Amino acid sequence: MYILAIERKAPQYPGLLLEDPSTPPDGPTGQVNYFTASDSKTRFKGKMFYAIMLDSCEDIHELSFAVFKELFSNQIIIE
Repeated sequence: MYILAIERKAPQYPGLLLEDPSTPPDGPTGQVNYFTASDSKTRFKGKMFYAIMLDSCEDIHELSFAVFKELFSNQIIIE
């Protein structure tokens, strides 16, 4: 298991739904509960923390870890 943690300040130009604060739906147990995200496109004020985890079995460890590293090396941009 690998965990990558990132701490950053709020960006100068907000506008992503990634950090949209929301609470899970509260409903009766044993039934399907539907959740609809808000249309808010603002970010939290102050510092933000991300935790991204890779949990992979040994049979595909090398392949999955290579994809995990590629994601952070070339595909994700954290402002």
